[in-house]
Formats: sequence, C-alpha cells, structure tokens
Amino acid sequence: MLRALTVNAILASTILSSRIAGPFRGHSGATGFAASGGARLVVDTPPPDTSIDLDGYYFLTAPLPTWCADIDVLTLLTIEADYSNGDSTRPRIKRVPLWGFIRLKRPSGGHPVDFRLKDIVLRDHDFSFSTIAVDSVSYQFTGRFRRVGNFHEDPPQGIVLVGHLQKRRSGKVLYEGEVQYIWSGGD
Repeated sequence: MLRALTVNAILASTILSSRIAGPFRGHSGATGFAASGGARLVVDTPPPDTSIDLDGYYFLTAPLPTWCADIDVLTLLTIEADYSNGDSTRPRIKRVPLWGFIRLKRPSGGHPVDFRLKDIVLRDHDFSFSTIAVDSVSYQFTGRFRRVGNFHEDPPQGIVLVGHLQKRRSGKVLYEGEVQYIWSGGD
C-alpha cells in the first residue's frame, strides 16, 4: 500500500507540476504520453515481465560529472494510477510498459522539471533511453544494469546501473560522461 501511495504521489507530481501532459491510448492499443509542445511518445511493447521489477529511484553517485549536479533522480516505473473509477482517492494501480523521467533539482520556490523518457530499450541487462526535450534540452543514456530482477523483493546494493549520459541542446551534445546509479525503492 505504501508503494502505491508513493507511486501515486510521483504520478500526481509529474502530471500536475511539470511540463508533461497526460497519458493517452492510441488506436492500436499502444500506450504513451503526450508532452507539452505536441510531442507524443508511443510505446508498443509486450506486457511487462512481472519477474523483473525495476521500479524505483535511481540516484547518481560519485564520481559525478559537475554538469550533472542539477539532476535529482532518474525514476523508472512499470505501474501507473488509473482514475477512471471516478474516485481520485482510490486509483487503480495497473502494470504498464517501462516508463520514467529524469527530474531536475527543484529551484528555490520553483516547480520540478521532468524530462520524460522515450525510446526506452531494455534487452537483458542493456538499457538505453533518450528524453523529450524541455526548452530544447534533452538527455540520452546508454548503459547496463549490473543485475536485473524484482528489486522490491530483492533490493540491489551499491551501484546497480552504469553507462554513458549525454546532455543535449537542440540535438547537439553539450556535455557527456560516464555515470553510475544506486537504487532506492522510496519510503
């Protein structure tokens, strides 16, 4: 129950306070997300493998490139809240294809800025994504999970994800470097 509430808070925060619009379902049954500025992400993937649950918060850890200092967290989720029952206090939590966002640290008094992931690929331990641009800035990641599994049943310790992160403006690389992440399941 606590995990559902935490995820619900993340979803509400993402939808209400960032520059991301709401989810949609395409005519083919594909699920996706509409972003501000008219960009749309469509993900056609098979139903998620429930033996692999990578949901959680991924925090950059040392050595940290200085240009990454404004990144708060990479959030990955395989669930979303469904409010179609009309009761905003009791959403139905449903499993969906892997999605997520990079959240920047909140400026004093400001709203968080989320970079919604797109082009997500998870093959065995290999993982990559890019993000929808916000004010012409986007990110691209190519890396590898040191292990995969159901992280909530068997939490990983130490560095769990390593790879190459790029920060881009209008598609051109501004900064890039090797990064590593630790995992947290949240409160």
